[in-house]
Amino acid sequence: MEMKLMRHQDHDDDDEFLQNLPLKTMDEFNFFDEELNNKSIRKILHNHLTGIGGRDGRNIVRSIAKRLFSKELAKNFSWFGQKGNRNLSLTNIGKAIMRAAKREKPVICERDVIHVMIDFLRHCKDKPRNRQQQQ
Repeated sequence: MEMKLMRHQDHDDDDEFLQNLPLKTMDEFNFFDEELNNKSIRKILHNHLTGIGGRDGRNIVRSIAKRLFSKELAKNFSWFGQKGNRNLSLTNIGKAIMRAAKREKPVICERDVIHVMIDFLRHCKDKPRNRQQQQ
């Protein structure tokens, strides 16, 4: 992953940068989160995430989250770090989600982003159990 990010900076190739997404492991998450301390990488991610559209605020925030996280990785997080999960809101990636999702058209405020992310992360945990009950 590190090589792809460095090559992206050298060649400015968005497709190569985006090959790292969605993140699948905690190691990938931790590395990517650390890389977002670099202003140019943070800007590239912001430009990518703000380009993600949708019908409404909820759809846009969910699309951003799905672009960044595999379902398996998302199970390790909650927005505020409750129930032994990692606190996504305090990470660089969580902050990038918040910055990219807040918009004027359609209007998406911070509270809306938080509610959608809480719901998204909670449902990532629910999926396997629901499948087992259906079988």
